[in-house]
Amino acid sequence: MRYFLLTILFICFSVRGLALPPQHPKLAQAKADFRVASQRRDTLAMAEAAYLMGKYTREPNDFVGGRNWFLFALRIWEKRGPSIQLNKVLIQLSSDESVMGNFPEAFVYANRALANSRQLNHPHSLMSAYWMLGTLHLKRAQNGLDTPTVRQKTDLDSAARYLQQAETIALRIGRAIDIAGIRESQAELLADSDPFRAIKLREYTLGEYKKTKQGVGIVGLHYTLSTAYLAVNNPAKAYTYLLVADSLMRHINDANLKLITDGHYAWAKWYAATRQWPQAYQRLRTADSLRKRQLTREQRAVIAQLNVGYETSRRDKLLQQREAELKINKAVLTAQQNYTYGALGFSAVALLAGAFFYHLWQQNKRTRQQNEQLLAEQSHRTKNHLQAISGLLSLQASQLTDEDAKRAVEESQIRIQAMTLLNRKLSHAPVQQQRLPEIIPEIIQMILRSYGPQPVAVTCQVEPVPISVEQILPVVLILNELVTNACKYAFPNHPAPELTVRCWHESGRIRLRVQDNGPGIRPGTARTGFGRRLIALQTEQLWAEASFSQPPGLTFDLSIPGNA
Repeated sequence: MRYFLLTILFICFSVRGLALPPQHPKLAQAKADFRVASQRRDTLAMAEAAYLMGKYTREPNDFVGGRNWFLFALRIWEKRGPSIQLNKVLIQLSSDESVMGNFPEAFVYANRALANSRQLNHPHSLMSAYWMLGTLHLKRAQNGLDTPTVRQKTDLDSAARYLQQAETIALRIGRAIDIAGIRESQAELLADSDPFRAIKLREYTLGEYKKTKQGVGIVGLHYTLSTAYLAVNNPAKAYTYLLVADSLMRHINDANLKLITDGHYAWAKWYAATRQWPQAYQRLRTADSLRKRQLTREQRAVIAQLNVGYETSRRDKLLQQREAELKINKAVLTAQQNYTYGALGFSAVALLAGAFFYHLWQQNKRTRQQNEQLLAEQSHRTKNHLQAISGLLSLQASQLTDEDAKRAVEESQIRIQAMTLLNRKLSHAPVQQQRLPEIIPEIIQMILRSYGPQPVAVTCQVEPVPISVEQILPVVLILNELVTNACKYAFPNHPAPELTVRCWHESGRIRLRVQDNGPGIRPGTARTGFGRRLIALQTEQLWAEASFSQPPGLTFDLSIPGNA
């Protein structure tokens, strides 16, 4: 399984490119507090530290990393029944799920927070739960462009009701910053139906933010108010807010990429409203560029955290398996001692040994079944992680406009699909039967289907060669790259495309040959692409020899040291 992990990391980091977002300055202290609490085995302190780590991890938009720590705190606090701490971690999880577009899961956490708050009868917790539910209904109505109008109206009505309940409690508590935040949500709800009232609510919120020196919030509200005044045909007022926002931006240290992007979009709208088209176009281009950087950074963080989660899960399973082996060894040692002591009497020995070995057989049987279940669960989790990565790459591809970048992501998706297919085949086959004659044709057909309906004459001659589990993954990745390159460069506009794949055992080595009838490698073509580097890396991992030859077409030969 380590080769699966190494290959997944190689592919994902090829897509990632730049560094991950910077860490929050308080994250290191939270980690230190968590280590101290772990050493003292203080579970409540561990949960509090984990909550803070989740909060500080998510602030650079690393929602997946923060979610893992929030879930750790949740598992501890929910065992102790309703509490304020349980409510705040449920609210955070609901907020993160909504940001990532997972509204069903977000509503589950928000409703759990509401039930917890009602049992506590704690006003601030109840206000937070109502506020979150109102925000969720509002966001779902805004994002549901393809949903029926009735559903959108229901969500907007629910958002108004929940926000009104939250405001009533906030006014009773008297905490100004909470009242301001709720009224900002109400302003967003009224932006289309009653823009003038929405502006008044936002100006009230701005005043409260100025009292509490909410730097980022103040700048963001200035940009929002400029857009709101443009909507009511008051560009002069909008211009005033834009100038103030730009002035404030120069004096805050925690301005994030999203805030800067929103500023460029606000200026683009103002220039467009005042018919200054060149300036509007330049601002819009800058905002779009920053938005793409933001999406790419968030995607890299998600992929990196998925890899970390996968590695952590794998280590946990290995640890559980080793503990199970230690228990079996201890049981066998105990059996041997009991058998020696029981040798003092023949009759006692026979009865005790028979009863004991029957019990041991039952125990070993249960342990074996548990190990089989653990292996099955590990395979299932591997499949889920691969599907999650494939889904994230699909999401990335749908947001890209550059065709080369989009194709690169789609090719990475095909590699992930090939590894998913291989994982399924290996998990259903005994170790001695790797079913290479079944795997290779299915991989080829999957790639051909992904490149369209063009008919390709495929000749596949694969012998059941003796190959190990560690060798299969590099062979499949090499085959994936060769067939993909044939579909991209050899088969388009070809009247009768042909693909020949052979695998056989010869003189103690495993031989693989892939041949097409295309034009071959054209002179001057770059030989340092990602596919060629991946083939070279896998060849080196196999301690194999590889070569390309042409004409006719392009032929690739691979010679691998055999196992038998």
